[in-house]
Amino acid sequence: MNKIILAFINDAVAQKIKKMLEIGGYNVYTICHSVSEILRYNQEIDISLIIMGYKLTDGTVLDIYEELHEEVKIISMLKPEQIENLDNDEICVLPLPTNRILLCEAIEKNILSYYIKNKPAAKNDDDRAIIEQAKMKLIKENMMTEPQAHRFIQKRSMDTGSRMVDTARHILSHST
Repeated sequence: MNKIILAFINDAVAQKIKKMLEIGGYNVYTICHSVSEILRYNQEIDISLIIMGYKLTDGTVLDIYEELHEEVKIISMLKPEQIENLDNDEICVLPLPTNRILLCEAIEKNILSYYIKNKPAAKNDDDRAIIEQAKMKLIKENMMTEPQAHRFIQKRSMDTGSRMVDTARHILSHST
């Protein structure tokens, strides 16, 4: 399962973003206010994504990037005047003000990127055939389009931390 951490100095801002994410179907693991809190959580759990402002009580998004860039994806929500301070193409920048749709799209892009980096893709024709069978089952039983069925399997795989072929096998062995 993907662990999302919010990191903002202002708790009211963090709560507002948390509500936006919950409406979008995401669960926030916790809210942090400092770099040291994030680093402590990173030792305890497998963080996939950090959504944060520019500055925390003891550092900035660049400090987090320096410590965790090989392990975690980062989305930094910045005011227009702060964007020029962040000269790093590996940190996803989301300009403020934002809305739930833009935030969810940024998360999907970053979680998918994390998932692709850390999980092997279907490697052979047998795996691809199983995925196609599961898509056909979803299309038939749930009246989905092919892209919707593919996205369903993809998202379920990301949410459970399993390979797409394993999710497809699960769909084929259970009623949807």
